[in-house]
Amino acid sequence: MSKTSQSKDDDYKAVRRLFVAPPGMWWAKLDFGQLELRVLAEQSRDPQLLAAFQSGVDLHAETARIVLHDEGKRKFAKVVNFGLAYDLSPYGLQRKLREEGLTIGLPEAAEIHSGTKRRFSVVEDYRRASHSETLRTGCSYTMYGRERVFPGLRETLADSRGRVSPQLAAALREAFNHRIQGTAWDIFALALLATESVWDETHQLVNIVHDEFDTYVPTGDIDFLQMVSALMVGVIGWRPFEGWPMHEWSVPLDVGISVGKNWVDQREAGD
Repeated sequence: MSKTSQSKDDDYKAVRRLFVAPPGMWWAKLDFGQLELRVLAEQSRDPQLLAAFQSGVDLHAETARIVLHDEGKRKFAKVVNFGLAYDLSPYGLQRKLREEGLTIGLPEAAEIHSGTKRRFSVVEDYRRASHSETLRTGCSYTMYGRERVFPGLRETLADSRGRVSPQLAAALREAFNHRIQGTAWDIFALALLATESVWDETHQLVNIVHDEFDTYVPTGDIDFLQMVSALMVGVIGWRPFEGWPMHEWSVPLDVGISVGKNWVDQREAGD
């Protein structure tokens, strides 16, 4: 890890250590695991992604071994994998990896980028189909039907030489991201609704960040946390509003539970 990256990580942890649970309570975190990638697997039907999540294989470790050729680079493989959902370019991948402390040149980043696309080729087929639909309709939809409109899309199709314009490329990336990250947010919003009735003065939901619930619960109350986790993963079979589409999920969701006295120094529940 670079000095700059290490410094940012230390500062990040120092700030989070300021958030401390009250006496007799845990700061407990319930965190959807790899939610965007699970959504991507479900939507794209890519066999590599489906097999990993259905079998419980560590996808990041596999990418570290196969694409980065080093099982010890799991942290960086995580960046590579999530680049699938975020549609990172080789340059974007290089920048993200450098932020995590892996200093590589653009040619090496491009090689990693192309290797990942070859490994998950069905994801790329799905991405192209998504782009085509957005060009045809001017819209993008989550799995639950939430729409995002891209006005004026046809006016940005190409430059004077017939090349895809930067504006169009950016719009298509945003449209694809809406399908994946938008669906992930739909699931998280459903989880908030599904767990609304369980919180009280003893069991408090104190914060939400990205795809995690941060809570105060009595020290040792594992049963409550497991109950909440079950409610969270169960939302893929739940229809809270009339008219919302139902979908038969084949990719399981996963919610990790970790506990401690503050927002940083935590262990997995049960350890």
